Amino acid sequence: MLRSAQHRKSPNAHRISLVDARAADRPRPGVLRVLQVARDTNLQIWQALGRSLLGAANTGIGRPEDGLAQISDGLDLYHGLKTPPVFWPLLLYVQAGAYARSGRAVEGLGMIEDAIEIAGSELTVLPELYLLKGDLLLAVPDASGSAAESWFQRGFDMAEGLDAKMSQLRASVRLCRLWRDQGEPAEVSRPLRAIYETFTEGFATADLREARDVLESR
Repeated sequence: MLRSAQHRKSPNAHRISLVDARAADRPRPGVLRVLQVARDTNLQIWQALGRSLLGAANTGIGRPEDGLAQISDGLDLYHGLKTPPVFWPLLLYVQAGAYARSGRAVEGLGMIEDAIEIAGSELTVLPELYLLKGDLLLAVPDASGSAAESWFQRGFDMAEGLDAKMSQLRASVRLCRLWRDQGEPAEVSRPLRAIYETFTEGFATADLREARDVLESR
């Protein structure tokens, strides 16, 4: 524990889960290039993913209605493809996150719960799904900090087992903030600091900047 220290697989699924599915952090021009390549090559699966990622990016810049509609279009297109549904958990993750950014966390909770159920034993995506569920639980009316904490902890523990350092870092940031809000002593930042200090590069990335800000805030 940090406080004391079946879906078919695809080689692309891991990459999408760690990078593209967090599309709200990605510049819209990058997503537009993905869409253009998809159209040029007539690869509908990438058109579906591209539309969903563009929608997520739009919700991240304050265009929730446009963004949610684009994600819905992407999911509809993907649903109609005659391919194994290997990206369903990740698309639901994208959709749930977009609903959270649009102030509709209750609806997003159902989506992320479906994503977790569908993902099954696809371990590489589960830490991020768990973290998003914790975020959504904190965002709903009458939020339960203890319920969110358990999902953040699960995300950390699974990421630790997978040696997924960035997911560990994101889980630690959430737990540190939550514990501070609950009035825990300053020592709760020690696990976050220990993970942060394992990084030797990438300090300009959003996740590491956020971790540094949390560590320096108290």
